[in-house]
Amino acid sequence: MIKAEILRKVLNLGALFLPILFYHLPYQTGRLVLAAIALVIVSADVLRLHFTAFKDIFVLAFGSFLRRHEFLSLTGATYLILSAVVCSILFPKILTIAACSFLLVGDSVAAMLGQSIGRVRIFGNKTLVGSLGFFGSCLVVVMLIPELRFEVGLAGAIAATLIEALPIPVDDNFSVPLVSAFVMFYLT
Repeated sequence: MIKAEILRKVLNLGALFLPILFYHLPYQTGRLVLAAIALVIVSADVLRLHFTAFKDIFVLAFGSFLRRHEFLSLTGATYLILSAVVCSILFPKILTIAACSFLLVGDSVAAMLGQSIGRVRIFGNKTLVGSLGFFGSCLVVVMLIPELRFEVGLAGAIAATLIEALPIPVDDNFSVPLVSAFVMFYLT
């Protein structure tokens, strides 16, 4: 199980191309590119859920990256790209980049640390070590984005960490970027 999770998190880190691409594109172009990528990902996910032939191909290609519940529902990738698009519409570019990066980096670090050395459980299935790793990696993201004021990024990192750790019924790939971007926006 840990090996599958590591592969999943490597793929998660690969999705950093989204905020990096968004950073380097003009704002409106970046929003259109995110929307186009979302259209492809959401369409593939919906087709997979409704057509057996498409599902078979999808599972063959990506089945090892899916969690059990994702075989019958939308994938984390779909929730992430939808959150990125919503953030790009509602919030300034730099906040969208930071919020999506918090999730991608933080979730990967939290899973690897939590599953390998995490012993103390918090909020049910999360670990203290994983949450601390999530928060620490979010702080690294804050320091790597010079346009982001530290105190604003710090508040976003705290919000992202709390939303990821709490047992909220909304997929954290959707909620973490939105909540952290909202908190940062409120402070700017």
